[in-house]
Parts: sequence; structure tokens; C-alpha cells
Amino acid sequence: MRVRALVTCAAVLFGAGCNMLTGASEVSFLSPDDGGEEPDGSLATPMPREDAGNRTETDSAGPAVVDAGDPDAALVDAAYQGKLRAFVTDETWTGNLGGLAGADLKCAAAALAANLGGSGRWVAWLSTNDNDVRAVNRVTSDGPWELVNGDVLATSKADLTDGNLQRAPRRTEKNEAINTVNDRVWTGSRADGTPSQYDCALWTSGGGGSVGHVGEANNNGGGWSFADAETCNNVNRLYCFELR
Repeated sequence: MRVRALVTCAAVLFGAGCNMLTGASEVSFLSPDDGGEEPDGSLATPMPREDAGNRTETDSAGPAVVDAGDPDAALVDAAYQGKLRAFVTDETWTGNLGGLAGADLKCAAAALAANLGGSGRWVAWLSTNDNDVRAVNRVTSDGPWELVNGDVLATSKADLTDGNLQRAPRRTEKNEAINTVNDRVWTGSRADGTPSQYDCALWTSGGGGSVGHVGEANNNGGGWSFADAETCNNVNRLYCFELR
């Protein structure tokens, strides 16, 4: 009787532990085929964006999470307390990013492919004007963030949004520096992480009739997030930030 009671108790404790671990990991899996006014008044007024109508933002479920399928690795990731990373994607896309959720998944997929590890939680630096979704609010951690090569990008969220980064965010997830020829990044955000005027119809349009604001990855001033406006059929990168 005593042995049976101990076995039963161990089974109950183990089951409870499993439930706790499952609830903490928040793991999701990626599909394999996932694939206004300007500050100085100097920018030309772009073509009007297609009307967003009465669309409702539906892709605010939170940062994308990647997991290689190893429960032990997921536990390590959940407890990750190291320095957070940020990168600009090696890949480029039109303004049709699949909404905010689609952009977050692109960041998570890039981090996973580059074996970055860490927390496994990534969010794209994007805002939407129509629903006042702010990039600064989507980045829920307070930093610090460093680039993949270890250089400090921003010591805190306040440092991230004061228009003066520690250095230009020009390193990809592959730890490659990009040149100025193709360093445009979709943001829809001013330097302080609030929405600018154009967001490629909530990041669902890749057509030439809609417009999105971009930043420049070789700029460590306010232009890293808010540099120009482009029609959404252009292909640009994304900024990706790791969260705790």
C-alpha cells in the first residue's frame, strides 16, 4: 500500500509539472511555406494609399515564437535573461507582409534559420496608422539590444526611441553588414516608434497604388526608422527585435 501510494503521488506530481511546463513555454510552429507629415517637410507627397475601408486589425496576437522541438531547449529559452539581439533581415519583401503577424513570423523564421537561439521571441518594428498600433508598444522588453556581432544598438527602450541609436542597425541575422544601395526597411514608424502616415494598407498591400514609410539601416539618427516613403511594390527589409 505504501509503495502504491508513493507511485501514485509521483505520477500526480509529474503530471502537474508537465502541465506547468506546457503552460510556460508558449511555443508555436512555423509553416514551412511561410514565405503625414515629414519632420523637415522636405519629402515629396507620395501617391495616395488605397483606402483601408473598415478593416479591423486582427493580427495583434503577440510576438512570434520559434522552437526546434526540443522541450529542454524551450525551457532554457523561457528562462533567457541574456542581452537581447536585433537585426535587419537579409531577405526583402513587398509591403504585403501578411499583416503584423506575418511580419513577426518572418523575423522568427530568420532568427531560427540563423540559429540565434536566445529567448526565441521576436517582433518586427512596424506600426499601423489606421488602428494606431505602435512599434514602440509592440516591443515589450526594455533592452538592452545588441547586434548579432555584439555591438550595442540601444541600452534601453528610451535609448531606442530617442532618435539617436548607439550605432546604425545595419547587421543582418547572418552577421553581414549591408551597404547603402539596398538598406531600406519597412517601418511605418517615426523614430519614436509611433505610426507615420503610410503603412501599405496595414502591411497587406504589395501594389504600386499604396505607400509605406521606410527607414534606412545605415542611419543611426531618426532616419533609421523614418527616412522616406515608397510605393508598396518595392521590396525592403524588416527590423527584428528579440523580447524576453
